[in-house]
Amino acid sequence: MAGCKVGGATFAVAQAQAADAAQAETWLRAWHAATRSQLAGAPVVESAAKLTRAALAPAALRIDTAVHDADGQAIPTHILWFAQDRAGKVSLYQATVLGDPSSPEALATFFEGLRIP
Repeated sequence: MAGCKVGGATFAVAQAQAADAAQAETWLRAWHAATRSQLAGAPVVESAAKLTRAALAPAALRIDTAVHDADGQAIPTHILWFAQDRAGKVSLYQATVLGDPSSPEALATFFEGLRIP
């Protein structure tokens, strides 16, 4: 996992390597479910996502929500999961933005600009 805080938001990317497409699908579902369970009933907007270099299966998925900090303040949260085929194995990724970026274009630039080789 790698991340940084800039312009009022934290940007992070996590990666896992699956042996094949079946394992990737199982892991991605589990990763998604574990994340959803941590949102403690917060309203979630879930949508299919499209990324230039993403594999078709497992399909890319995005959720947009808000989590509450210790003071009860809502923190915008955006999470994108996608996969890439790599020499017979499948790399899984989770890209996350926590907080409100200082630029309105930052979220789209981060998600659409992911150029993982």
